[in-house]
Amino acid sequence: MSRMTALVGNAAANGVLIVNLSMGSNKHEDWDAFTHAAKAHPDMLFVVSAGNNGRDIDQQPVYPAVLPLDNIITVTSAELTGELAQGSNSGVRAVDLLVPGENLTVTGFDGRPVRVSGSSYAAARITAMAARLLAHHPDWRAAELKAAIFARALTPMLDKSAHVSQGFIPDPDRADTRPVVRRDIPLESIGRHVLSANVVGSWYGYVSAGVTVLAVVLAFALIWLRLSNNALPLRTAMGPNTVRLVVWGSAILISVLIVTALLVGLSKRTAEQRFTHTLRPSFAYFEGTRWNLGELRPATAQAAKILGQCRILVADIDLHILRGPDTFMYFLDSTAKELVRRVALPKPTVYFVRDSLQKDAYDAEAIGKGNSNTRPTLIYTVWMTQDIADPGISLAHELIHILADSGDHVERPRNVMRADTSPENVELSSTQCEQIINTGEKNGLLRRLSSSPKPLPQGALFEFPARVGGGQERMEMG
Repeated sequence: MSRMTALVGNAAANGVLIVNLSMGSNKHEDWDAFTHAAKAHPDMLFVVSAGNNGRDIDQQPVYPAVLPLDNIITVTSAELTGELAQGSNSGVRAVDLLVPGENLTVTGFDGRPVRVSGSSYAAARITAMAARLLAHHPDWRAAELKAAIFARALTPMLDKSAHVSQGFIPDPDRADTRPVVRRDIPLESIGRHVLSANVVGSWYGYVSAGVTVLAVVLAFALIWLRLSNNALPLRTAMGPNTVRLVVWGSAILISVLIVTALLVGLSKRTAEQRFTHTLRPSFAYFEGTRWNLGELRPATAQAAKILGQCRILVADIDLHILRGPDTFMYFLDSTAKELVRRVALPKPTVYFVRDSLQKDAYDAEAIGKGNSNTRPTLIYTVWMTQDIADPGISLAHELIHILADSGDHVERPRNVMRADTSPENVELSSTQCEQIINTGEKNGLLRRLSSSPKPLPQGALFEFPARVGGGQERMEMG
């Protein structure tokens, strides 16, 4: 290792600012020359591997991983979940980052693809991330690159014994493009709303309430005009005939308003009688994402219209606004499990997040019985990212995956369960509705309404009144 002085010096002379060292040994003296060379070039960033001895290198050192240099990042290998990979080294002081480094496909020395695992490959991924950051910020040096990388590390949620000092970067191939992570914020609910997804019911409710309020206001005004001493000057100025005309006209108008309110309420009840089942999902989104009430109201209205074809009434939704560490704003199995455990919302639950960090990331993912064997905590949840197209159509699409407990897509034109969503894909067949109703009720996600109408006959569907949304949905339910 005595050549390290010359090697590092030559790299610096040629403008190299990032060096990968996926290597190491147990002897401190092997790395004396490197230590002096690294200190002599503080602007150079050295990304080193923690080793694969299955040990805590705080207690049993591996070099150069444990060297206390400001321009070193030490990386160990993790599973996709954030768990320390079997055989990988750890150390709460010496090791900085957990990075997926298992079962990766790389190019072998013979030019052919080969499967590899270990901290050496995890370190190489962070080296590449540092290079991309440098390409976008050519004036940055070791200190800035190191800070930017650490700022994108998430708090590990699984295997708390897998100690590292900074955290888990599940997506080093694109982490440089996402915002820095806020960590020191407690997870809490900062707001709760009842979001009415039943557009018909909401419209009738608003009209009925407005008419009732108007009738009450007119009644009080009429009583004041007829009986109040304060209204005496006004009655005198108007004259008895005019007062009488106003009183009778107001009484007739109040009667009309009361009858209107009753008819509106009756019409609402009649409209809702076409539904056989009710769905009451819970929603949650984080402050700091692009999701908000203005975005969710039209999306839930569109989803409710689509599900209404199957006579499913989407009842008032319990919507929670959350604040917390940025770790929870990204969909990843390990962090999602922790979030679901902590907030404990009634299911089915839709979580509106910033992005997905899954290995196979989709704009939305629904988790039912069929794809929750390894993640039972997440059963009957939907995860929608903020860049998804057609949020209303996609929301209906994902809820149907959950209700039908199926990841199947169809090729039928205009059907909402086509793999790619688009504005015209909003229809459901009677066969699909039958599966949605039967499975959803069996799994306790749908509740049968009392005095429900007869089941839908084959081919008898309600007409969907309008095209909505636009774009593409790319979710696959495994």
